[in-house]
Amino acid sequence: MKKFCLLIALLSLIVPASLAQNTSDYPLLSQGMIEPPPPPPGFGVPLPPEPPSANQPEPPMLPPVNVAKDEAKPSATVQPQVKIVQAISRELYEKVKHLMRSIYTFRSVVEKPESGEHLRRIQNLGRICAELLELHRYPVPSRFVPSHSDRVLRDRSYEAVEYRHFGDFDQRLNGWVKPIDTTVYIDLIFDGRGRRRTHVRAQVTRNGTLDGHFYAYGWDKFGRNWKLQGTMSNLLSFDNGLPYSGELKIYGADPTGKSMALGLQFPVKILGIAEPAKKEIRHRKGQPVSIGNR
Repeated sequence: MKKFCLLIALLSLIVPASLAQNTSDYPLLSQGMIEPPPPPPGFGVPLPPEPPSANQPEPPMLPPVNVAKDEAKPSATVQPQVKIVQAISRELYEKVKHLMRSIYTFRSVVEKPESGEHLRRIQNLGRICAELLELHRYPVPSRFVPSHSDRVLRDRSYEAVEYRHFGDFDQRLNGWVKPIDTTVYIDLIFDGRGRRRTHVRAQVTRNGTLDGHFYAYGWDKFGRNWKLQGTMSNLLSFDNGLPYSGELKIYGADPTGKSMALGLQFPVKILGIAEPAKKEIRHRKGQPVSIGNR
């Protein structure tokens, strides 16, 4: 009987201490300022200038020409402005739409922080980027399902939400979503079985054109690492998710050493999809009317 009472006393001391140790690793946002994520490495490094070719001769030096003051100078010829539109395949078009849905979720997740659909879009960001860049097979994470008993922690002083062991089955979510003025900062870690992990960090604008950058790193059960990064600049999108203005750049590397990059300048043309015929606009007297570039 004495041994049984002693065992219960030891368990009552060990269990609260272990729980306190688990929660102390994730302090509240109000307990200290959290710096925003730094820009991805290498994004701001300018490309080195292209060296001149050895076979290409230098242009000849022309003698200076004296022009009389009274002589009229010829007017400079104005070059016509040529607009270049990229063309992408239909398959790439569908992948870009899925990618933009995940990126735009950074803005809406703070309004629905307990939504499993929103969190799954963020979790699958790395896999979508890896398929977009055709990298080595990205480890498919288990389906993230939040538990009905789980609740997020709200920090009213920062209007932020925080996750602590959020989720059910074999996926647990830790991290926070913190809006500051016109920017949303996100740092979320999805922990799975074994050594599987997905870490997403992002910094995007809350309204207007979509600007910012994101990280989406993933690890499989062997500890191999996939690194995906991207930047957005002046993006505006249709209802289907495809941007019609701005620039999108995606960078990635897999454990095999393969690295790929993709840059899209919108608007783009989708191959295999016929563009709708433009209706000719005419004046009430039958004369054609031109509105802008239409």
